[in-house]
Amino acid sequence: MRSADSAYPGGAPQGCPSFLFLAAMAHMRRSGWIAWGCLLACCVSGCGAGAPTGRAAREDLSFSTSDGVTIHATLYRPAAVNPPAVILLHRAGADRHSWKPMAERLCAEGYMAIAIDLRGHGRSRSAGDASLSFRHFSDQDWQRALLDAAGAKDALTRAGADPNNLAIAGESIGANLALRYAMQDPAMQAVAAISPGLDYHGVKTADAMVALQERPVLLMAAEGDAYAAQSAAALKAASEGYCEWRSYPGAAHGTDLFAVSLQAMEQFVEWFSPIIGPRRAASDHGAPALTTP
Repeated sequence: MRSADSAYPGGAPQGCPSFLFLAAMAHMRRSGWIAWGCLLACCVSGCGAGAPTGRAAREDLSFSTSDGVTIHATLYRPAAVNPPAVILLHRAGADRHSWKPMAERLCAEGYMAIAIDLRGHGRSRSAGDASLSFRHFSDQDWQRALLDAAGAKDALTRAGADPNNLAIAGESIGANLALRYAMQDPAMQAVAAISPGLDYHGVKTADAMVALQERPVLLMAAEGDAYAAQSAAALKAASEGYCEWRSYPGAAHGTDLFAVSLQAMEQFVEWFSPIIGPRRAASDHGAPALTTP
């Protein structure tokens, strides 16, 4: 964009009111864009890798499951000490990066988050000398991915997450795994299932909904994602406790829903707040709740 001065090659007439107005407007535009640029940079770097201690940080790590699979993950660590935390599980054929925008948002809100490459996906393709690919998984192989979630929980607690304020979320088959893992681990205070199914590759969910009893569950699905929407309706009906089902227009599946619906992303983050959110966590430990500036 040309500045006001550039319209006067020999120098602008300093007493010209229109020039002064244009110059002022140009300066304001430049200052405004600089301010917005700085704000955006701060938001993007808030959970950036390499951030110093005492600030939010992102780090890659790996851990071994109880059956010897090496799982690679990214940990999003907020500045707060002993924060609430969320495990994030992706769909078949994806990897941890499908959760990156949401993990960064959770981190900015004060949650620790860990997004993992499930076995046979991303960089999690080895168990000792054996190689793994989800393309060759049996139903039993998919069910063994529950061990990946267990390892992720241990990684969170080692990293300093509050063990009394943990939740798990997943997309597609990751949603099914999240529900089943929470069923077997009472430490999971809440579950968010994005585009769940009644049965993905033998990982079933109806009995898990019943077993969760009073623990809160969030179900999210697009109306045009037929199987996920029908499954979410059935799971809502099977629930015996607090279960919220949110339906959205379109046919987006899994975390693609967040890319097409800002409302869905906001509702996902807000749903955790009264259950395990930073204000709730502070209250649980007898500390004063955080205040909003």
